[in-house]
Amino acid sequence: MNAKLVNSLVQIIESLTLEERALLFERLYNNTIQVTPGVCGGQSRK
Repeated sequence: MNAKLVNSLVQIIESLTLEERALLFERLYNNTIQVTPGVCGGQSRK
């Protein structure tokens, strides 16, 4: 794990406005990998 990178990301996220943070989390949510049992053999799909 790259702790320095993680700490830097936390600092950046904490410095965002509420609007910027909402946009960030919306983009992260839309890019999450979905796992659906019975689809693609239960493997992750994007």
